[in-house]
Amino acid sequence: MGLQSQKMNLDYIRTFVVLGQSKNMFEASKKLEVNASYVSRHLKHLEEELNTKLVIPTPKFKELKLTKEGQYFFEKYEKIYNEILLTEKEYKQRIKLDDCKITIGINAMLEKKYLMPKLEIFEKKFPHISIKIINEETEKLTKNLLQFKYDFILDKEIPKENKMIGIQSQKIASSNYCYIKNKEKFKNRKDIEKLPLIVPIRNKSERIQMENYFKEKGILPNIKYEMDNIDRVIDYVEAGFGVGIVLKDNLYISKNIESVDLDIPCEIYISYLPEKVMPTTLEFLKLFGISKDIT
Repeated sequence: MGLQSQKMNLDYIRTFVVLGQSKNMFEASKKLEVNASYVSRHLKHLEEELNTKLVIPTPKFKELKLTKEGQYFFEKYEKIYNEILLTEKEYKQRIKLDDCKITIGINAMLEKKYLMPKLEIFEKKFPHISIKIINEETEKLTKNLLQFKYDFILDKEIPKENKMIGIQSQKIASSNYCYIKNKEKFKNRKDIEKLPLIVPIRNKSERIQMENYFKEKGILPNIKYEMDNIDRVIDYVEAGFGVGIVLKDNLYISKNIESVDLDIPCEIYISYLPEKVMPTTLEFLKLFGISKDIT
């Protein structure tokens, strides 16, 4: 296996990297804003240059699979391609800091309390910098940070991979969870654990924390409603549908809601890749007390 010529085209590598990330020919063509035949043609040329098969043929619209060689080249090429994108991004930001974009990955529970106040400060200083904010769970936040899709992430835990791959994490706050109930409808605090419970859906990290807490305390929860959004949990509690568990910092002031503290601690972290921090991102990180000499 090896290069047979010097005709290697960066476009072929770019197409293959996007294809490997998308795991689907048509998804890749959408991201590249070309048709599927363009992707197929570039893949064929790259396979010819490398003299090896990179992709295992799959039925139309099915998830694409890489060969052993394909996985090897994908991992190598993805690093190279990301470095090119980062170099271009950094250069543009050094020329004109105001004409840039920051992409932030965040656990939805933390947005109002920990991100919005910083955004207000940042907006006043850099009004022309655009901000993209995406809510995701820990696993996806970490994955996308490593693929340089996020400039930094805010989450309720440190990425498990941080020690191996150079992710830097810094604690920015501590909080805890609490029961919340409609104090007019559910007046007896002693029976709070027997009431209908409103909780996040199963794939949420906070749901896992709650289940561990129930198990540790020997509680058999009466789970009635599952929500994909923390604001909906609060709304349903306020409407009297049951009792909820939320991060205390998410609890907005309401005359109908009463909170009962739980001994479930929560620490909030900001995580980033020090060597990949762009000038605009550095300005934002300063608002969290991150040292300016991280790069």
